[in-house]
Amino acid sequence: MIVVISEEQYVPSELQHWLALFDAGLENLHLRKYGLPDQLMLSLLNQIPNMFRKYLVMHSHQHLAAELGIERAHLKREGSIEMEYQTFRKSCSTHSLEEFNQLTCAWEYAFLGPFYSSISKPGYQANPDLANALAITQRQNYHTKLIALGGISKKQISKLSRFDIDGIALKGGIWQSENPAQSFKEIQKQYLNEKGKINS
Repeated sequence: MIVVISEEQYVPSELQHWLALFDAGLENLHLRKYGLPDQLMLSLLNQIPNMFRKYLVMHSHQHLAAELGIERAHLKREGSIEMEYQTFRKSCSTHSLEEFNQLTCAWEYAFLGPFYSSISKPGYQANPDLANALAITQRQNYHTKLIALGGISKKQISKLSRFDIDGIALKGGIWQSENPAQSFKEIQKQYLNEKGKINS
């Protein structure tokens, strides 16, 4: 499973990149646009063909999702899940394996990171405890998929293959590339190759 997280600020060319990523095989695009006005977000969403909306995961603007056929949301973990989010397929973020292990089956998958120092956020450093914990099989939660996050680019894929994870999340490794869709294809190919080695 490969997830791409959008840029946080509005980028005029991003819609065409999102569509190119879908054409390249992306099935999980997290829209992280907390500061975007509703009108602009709605305009972007309306330009995404219906066939691709099932691949969108809303970090914000969830109130716009239902009318557009979007069924997935990335939510905060604190407290109980509010009633209006009960029907969403849900994901969340965690920052330690202990926190991840405590998740209930309400969560389809969860980010765990940062595995490596961030590409897009200077000063956001890797948490070495994550790799150590997974290396000695401290994972107990298998009803929620574990998605590695933080500083992941093509060069880290082979390192990640030794960990007990279900997927990877990409941000800087995609958006700091001149050709995001091509970068995604290259990372996707390497990731699937490494998974194939493990499963063979």
